Amino acid sequence: MSEFLETLKARLADAQSRMAPVQAALLRAQQDHVQLAQEVNSWANAVNAETRREQQETAERTNGTANNLIARESMPNTVLILENGEIVTEINKTRLIRDILQQNPGGLRPVTIWQKLQDQVPRAYVYSVLSRMKQKKQVRELRGKYYLSQPTPKSLHGEQMENH
Repeated sequence: MSEFLETLKARLADAQSRMAPVQAALLRAQQDHVQLAQEVNSWANAVNAETRREQQETAERTNGTANNLIARESMPNTVLILENGEIVTEINKTRLIRDILQQNPGGLRPVTIWQKLQDQVPRAYVYSVLSRMKQKKQVRELRGKYYLSQPTPKSLHGEQMENH
């Protein structure tokens, strides 16, 4: 064998010997990360459960129920909820996505929809809503863009069926 090949093999063996303890450390770090993430999730669930319990107790003391729906028709994209004696607005995210698609008949890519709503809707939620709307045939996808489907009136659909 050539001297150059021997040098390469020696360097490879050296690199492999240095890699083994680093891989072991990485594995330990990943295991520690998984274990800590589980602990954090457990504590977060405990905090959420206790928060809900306290809110429920407070609401039951003030008016007998945890959440009372007050109004829906005043604002189509919001729901007003009485929670702990306060009025809270909750945005109907699906309605926001539908409205944006309605305002853009040329179609939009999911990332564009999210960019318009990123302060109100998580990115993954946009994809989830579009997927559900596509399954329900409320939107159609063409070349990566989503378009609001035009509803077919039932009477028109029935006439088409009779003619065939």
